[in-house]
Amino acid sequence: MTAKYGTIVPSHTASKKIARVILSAVVFVTIALAQNPVLSQVYRREDNRSLQTAQSQTLPSQTVVSEVESVGMTVSDMDKAVDFYSQVLSFKKVSDVEVLGTEYEQLQGLFGVRLRVVRMQLGNELIELTEYLTPKGKPIPVDSRSNDHWFQHIAIVVSDMDKAYQHLRSFKVQHASTAPQRLPDWNKAAAGIRAFYFKDPDGHNLEIIYFPPGKGDSKWQKPTNQLFLGIDHTAIVVSKTATSLKFYRNLLGLRVAGESMNYGIEQEHLNNVQGARLHISGLRSPLAAPVRVAFRRKGASRPLRVSVGSPGPIGEGLSVRSAQSPAGPGIEFLEYLTPRDGRPLPGDAHANDLLHWQTTLVVKDAEAVAQRLRINKSVFVSPSVVAIPGQTLGFKKGFLVRDPDGHVMRVVEK
Repeated sequence: MTAKYGTIVPSHTASKKIARVILSAVVFVTIALAQNPVLSQVYRREDNRSLQTAQSQTLPSQTVVSEVESVGMTVSDMDKAVDFYSQVLSFKKVSDVEVLGTEYEQLQGLFGVRLRVVRMQLGNELIELTEYLTPKGKPIPVDSRSNDHWFQHIAIVVSDMDKAYQHLRSFKVQHASTAPQRLPDWNKAAAGIRAFYFKDPDGHNLEIIYFPPGKGDSKWQKPTNQLFLGIDHTAIVVSKTATSLKFYRNLLGLRVAGESMNYGIEQEHLNNVQGARLHISGLRSPLAAPVRVAFRRKGASRPLRVSVGSPGPIGEGLSVRSAQSPAGPGIEFLEYLTPRDGRPLPGDAHANDLLHWQTTLVVKDAEAVAQRLRINKSVFVSPSVVAIPGQTLGFKKGFLVRDPDGHVMRVVEK
């Protein structure tokens, strides 16, 4: 090293040594990424996340999703479905309407529809059941698997997994998992969570889930006498997380709330898919984003400011009881890294088929959202934004659109 005008400048020999060190470090990182595909995926995800976050932040506020309002499914027999969800899972009916007409044909992308639509509530969350009195659709394929791309479920939170499972057994529900599974301690994001997949009378996949202290939203930890508490999220199988993020985050403004890599014997038996290895991403409405909280201790010169994304201790003897706004359940991506043999949505699938789910997303300007989705070549079920007479379905206007894997989102303006 040599000194020049009070500044230390590397000599020629030292410069070459530094260059060799830097080159060696670059080669080492490159080899490490190439030999460790999981590590490589993490780095690529972080780069992709930074880019997509910057893009999503540019969306006008009136065109981002303010609420995941409800999760809906098509049923074959409404009375039978209502009995199941009320008697087995403690949902309460909040509305029951029958509709027909051009507006509903355009909304659902089918001619000659007459619909019976029932909304049911558990906790603060809603499901919407739709029976097509005409035209009737196809049943769910009997050989459906949890890694098929049309897979979707709702995760119903329970206060006691053992009691909930025995309750379901007393109603002779159809198993999808072999038994309730406890996710292992090595999986820090999901350690101690217990879950079980089963099916309703039409074959729709459902999940009951138990969150131990420190996991999930703090509202699931409140003392209660209820066994079934509410809906934490709806999960969908995606073929590629990055592609789905472009739709849900870049175009609709949802945010990623958490990620995990799940695998092992417990995950295989939960999903009933041998060799299952999943990259899981949880998304939430921006209104359920981390909040900034300021506290001032008595005698302190300035407030303590913290940003929190989940409930729990935040230091100095303080804690946050809840850090999320009530903006509805989350949307969870399930990307099967293995096995990769999940089948795509059938090309002839329609809204009256029993495999049809539709998740309702609330926005301030449905026309503006539809325009952005069209520019980005999204596939629409509805030919246009449809005005609903008398708000019979609980919103002024809306449309149905498919995500990259064919899952249907109903985007509505209230």
